[in-house]
Amino acid sequence: MTVEELKEEAKKMGYVLKKESCYQCSCYCSYPNINHKRTNGWKCVDKYKPIKFERKHRHQPKTRCVKI
Repeated sequence: MTVEELKEEAKKMGYVLKKESCYQCSCYCSYPNINHKRTNGWKCVDKYKPIKFERKHRHQPKTRCVKI
């Protein structure tokens, strides 16, 4: 089944297909995010690692991370 056929089948059933992003966390702060500091460590450092991500349309300084 092609992607277009799958989209048509989903549309018939009332659903919409959505592509998953390549990252699980994003913020406008540099890594590690000071807002994610906990008393026992960093949420960012403990659960996520930064990835290099480039936007094609415009450049925004944004950190994107994936789960470890």
